[in-house]
Amino acid sequence: MKFISKSAEETRQIAKDLAQQVIKEEKQTSGALIVGLEGELGAGKTTFAQGFAQGLGIKEPITSPTFVIFKMYAIPKGKHFRRLVHMDCYRLKDKAELAPIGFGEVAGDNTHIILVEWPQRIEGGLAKDRITVHIDHSEETERKIQIR
Repeated sequence: MKFISKSAEETRQIAKDLAQQVIKEEKQTSGALIVGLEGELGAGKTTFAQGFAQGLGIKEPITSPTFVIFKMYAIPKGKHFRRLVHMDCYRLKDKAELAPIGFGEVAGDNTHIILVEWPQRIEGGLAKDRITVHIDHSEETERKIQIR
């Protein structure tokens, strides 16, 4: 799916719609459902994460977890999915840094949805069966969003 967003609010709405679709389908996986958020600095990955969390019914403010690597939020709307894990891998060098932060346990829980900013930093450390969201700047306030 491809979208053009002309504002942060439109980006949040696209993400909210995706989250609601994920909750509706409640796809069963052997581990966490992974959603990779790709794009350059300032592309709108955290804005997308905010909309995704809203779509799951999360009311808490969503900020980038760059310095803590990941934050967890309870999903009030989910029957199967119980927790959103928002992860920012910008400061990680590679997948070897995942084990010390307990990523294996988090990723092994099939009631988790993990939003991963900068998934390319930990390539090989994530399930290949995942949703990928790529966000490109096309103009100052316009973003091209591709979901696959």
